[in-house]
Amino acid sequence: MRLHAICLLLLVVLGCGGGGGGGGSGGSKTGNITISGRITFDSVPVTQASGLDYSSTTQKPVRGVVVEAIRVSDSSVLDSSTTDSSGNYTLSVPENTEIKIRVRAQMTRSGSPSWDISVIDNTQGRALYVMDSESFDSGSSSISGKNLNAPSGWGGSSYTSTRVAAPFAILDFIYDALQTILSVDPDVELPELRINWSPNNIPSTDRDYSTGHIVTTHYSFSTGEIYVLGDEDNDTDEYDGHVIVHEFGHYLVHRLGRTDTIGGSHTLSDRLDPRVAFDEGFQNALSAIVLDNATYIDTFGAKQSSSAYMDIEDNDFYSSPKGWYSEGSLQSIIYDLYDRNDEPNIDSISLGFAPLYDVMINDMKTVQSFTTIYSFIDSLKRRYQGNTSVINAINQLLQHEDITTQAVDEWDSTETETNDGGNPDTLPVYTELQQGAPAVKVCTSTDFGTPNKLMNIRYFYFTVNTSGTYTIRAEPEVAQNDPVIALYYRGTVLASKNSGGDGTAETITQELSAGTYVGEVSEVKILNETETGTFCFNMSLN
Repeated sequence: MRLHAICLLLLVVLGCGGGGGGGGSGGSKTGNITISGRITFDSVPVTQASGLDYSSTTQKPVRGVVVEAIRVSDSSVLDSSTTDSSGNYTLSVPENTEIKIRVRAQMTRSGSPSWDISVIDNTQGRALYVMDSESFDSGSSSISGKNLNAPSGWGGSSYTSTRVAAPFAILDFIYDALQTILSVDPDVELPELRINWSPNNIPSTDRDYSTGHIVTTHYSFSTGEIYVLGDEDNDTDEYDGHVIVHEFGHYLVHRLGRTDTIGGSHTLSDRLDPRVAFDEGFQNALSAIVLDNATYIDTFGAKQSSSAYMDIEDNDFYSSPKGWYSEGSLQSIIYDLYDRNDEPNIDSISLGFAPLYDVMINDMKTVQSFTTIYSFIDSLKRRYQGNTSVINAINQLLQHEDITTQAVDEWDSTETETNDGGNPDTLPVYTELQQGAPAVKVCTSTDFGTPNKLMNIRYFYFTVNTSGTYTIRAEPEVAQNDPVIALYYRGTVLASKNSGGDGTAETITQELSAGTYVGEVSEVKILNETETGTFCFNMSLN
């Protein structure tokens, strides 16, 4: 058995594995015989303390992938099928023909539901990974037990042969995610997804996908694809299920729903831009939901023998900060909304996945504010309006994480939030502008780090009752400040302005229909990470 990368008609041999076969009797139709078997891969479990446990490797079924019978003489596809949930396949081929079985690292289905998800090699011309059997003669009677296993390539202390299992291990986690989605959205139609994995994919400070410099495992909002590390003795993620599902979640929300996150690096100890905190917290919770395992593990290091982990359900894990800006707080809230394991005085609710999915994929598309925990909770509470027990249970989770329970809308327009993260200028979360009213002071800061941390970017909003031309102005409080502003409507940027230098006001003049709009203001030096400090602006609407 061989692992190839295949792109159009180009075939590139990457390595070898092993396989097996058996015999049977009887054909499917005149001149044809049936070949059947089972496809498996070496699954290496993760551990909480010591990375990948190669000694506990098991063979798991390769589910939902495309299997083909290839005529050796001309490489034509004689038949194609999809493995079932046990990895079984059946193909019909002509008698007495030299063929090979090809397993594509691809899950595809047309119609409703539909998807097309594959693992490709970004360092080999974006070639698709496939696993081929040795060639054999089909003979004149049907063949059963033509089984193929994708080996891990682990030789005891290092990888000594091609890591054939890696693309199929990644797809195994994606298969689990698909089943979770189908359980609540049976007619889902997913956009095409390409997952880029290679043993050449390494952590880096620069980004060049074609050479494997992918920075880290991530979903790219610009390409709409996932990139996965494969750097032996440093950081490999093909067996890190929570990591894979987390990135799949970014794809899911970006392509089917809406996210306003600005991305960037993040840890549990950070006080983050609330859009980032919510997006990362939701994906962490999603990984625990899909894998039915609240312990998120990321392996790394020499021989893949080290682990970092976090308990998604633990509302006080790692003494991480609590609040609307905390990834740790938000992942716990979202997971507790879903799970069946109640915790006294904290978690007394079990909504299941359906309402969380519906809010994230449907309701959040049209919120007027940014996608944060406030818009999520406001949308969720609207679904349970009048259900006092559910509302009280939601509030109990919020209260434990030091987030207001009194917000009347997605803006917290009555400014009930009191958790300022340690800087009073953090609040209110959204500053309301009134047409013709005196300017309102809004301050940005690097107190919590840069460039995607709390207070790096501040939010404002306003409502106009009639269509017309309106001007939003950000006036620097001191001559050393250099503002940048942007205006949005339901996640779509309408205008942005960064035309001046220090001490220069920025204005956006825009034709607007009646409605509510949201915007952001920041300091150029914060976004460019060239200076630290506090930078204030006087915001007005006319």
